[in-house]
Amino acid sequence: MVMIMQTSDINSTAQPPLAHLAFFEAAGDQTEEQPAYRAAVAGLLAMRLVDRWVLAGAGDRPPTLRELEAVRRAIEQVDDGPVREILRNLDAALTTSWGKLARHVPVVLAAYAGILKKEGTWACAADVYATVASVAPLCDGKELVPPAYLDMGYCYRMVGGRLIEAERAYRRAGAIANLQGDEYNALLSRIGLANVHMDRGNLPMAQETYDTLIAEIAARSSPVEGPLRDVLARARHGRGDVAYHRGDFQTAAAFFHGAVTDYSDEIRKSAALCDLGTAMVDLGLPDAAHDAYLVAYQTAPELSQRSTAGLNLMRLAFMRDQETVFERYRQELAIPLPARQEASYHQLVGEGLHRFGRDDAARESLTRAVDFAIRYQLNQIRLESEALLTEIVLERRPKATFVEVQPPPLVQPVIRALRDLRERVGV
Repeated sequence: MVMIMQTSDINSTAQPPLAHLAFFEAAGDQTEEQPAYRAAVAGLLAMRLVDRWVLAGAGDRPPTLRELEAVRRAIEQVDDGPVREILRNLDAALTTSWGKLARHVPVVLAAYAGILKKEGTWACAADVYATVASVAPLCDGKELVPPAYLDMGYCYRMVGGRLIEAERAYRRAGAIANLQGDEYNALLSRIGLANVHMDRGNLPMAQETYDTLIAEIAARSSPVEGPLRDVLARARHGRGDVAYHRGDFQTAAAFFHGAVTDYSDEIRKSAALCDLGTAMVDLGLPDAAHDAYLVAYQTAPELSQRSTAGLNLMRLAFMRDQETVFERYRQELAIPLPARQEASYHQLVGEGLHRFGRDDAARESLTRAVDFAIRYQLNQIRLESEALLTEIVLERRPKATFVEVQPPPLVQPVIRALRDLRERVGV
């Protein structure tokens, strides 16, 4: 493990021996030949250099040329892309401001954390956000602290099994935001806590938190615009999740539609549209579901959201016995996807092929889904794909597709709104 041993080049007696453990663990999960290993090692060395930069303010010795070269060598071994570029920027920010606590360092750190978060490197992202939260107040950047804690809480939720840390981060975000008079981030901390309640399965507490927020915002005399409307959209989206998990699909659809209407962020709007489409599927309203998924598929600004909508459209196609439509999305989505979506793609292709009686091809695709799921520890996808493989072996035929039902009165306005939205988008 030659590269990882280079961490000793920038150790300081003032540092904890296992500072930034998340990066050690990320590197330990890979082999030296893998790009993720090189990215983790470079991140570890850069974060240790940040620690030294902070300690320099207390008189710690500056790094030697050899120590700086160790960091830069590791950064240059990272594959070309956003991580290498931001680590280069971080190295430049540190070395050009050594001995003085400059505001642009936590700004670059926050950008680095955002890239790790986007790539799904949750534990490392949480580690960097923690550093932002501790460094920013020293650099006249106290307004960066509540968002850093909010993002830290989200990353801990995504890691799995770290809900205590997530709750602590959200509470810290709220407390600091309140002290700073930052209403927006104080409200978002309450959304974060509600999401933790959801993760723990405490639906009553989650619902109470969302309902209280929605009522507080709705009771205001001034128009709900800007950041406040974003909070309202998130609260409605979360409240829809609660209703959906309770099997109340009509209420879920109404709240999801409210979120779609209020969101200005196109990524979040796409997610709400997909959730709305799924609620419509469970209500037996495939045409409305198709409208929601199709709008998301055509308007989502990022690959992840677009592919999620496409996977839903592919699933909807085989549920409606539309083999030609199924094949269209099967071909359009045969592109490199994030690990979870790649596994879902092969699972859904296998399920669709099985429904259309093409069992040999279905078996091949489901086997790929199992392989992906094992590699990335996606246990639910593995179990579902293995169950479908068993159905093929036992020659069990798929369940009948659903039939369109009469829409309930509560969701009829939502159906009309989705149809109008699809027509406005031009799809």
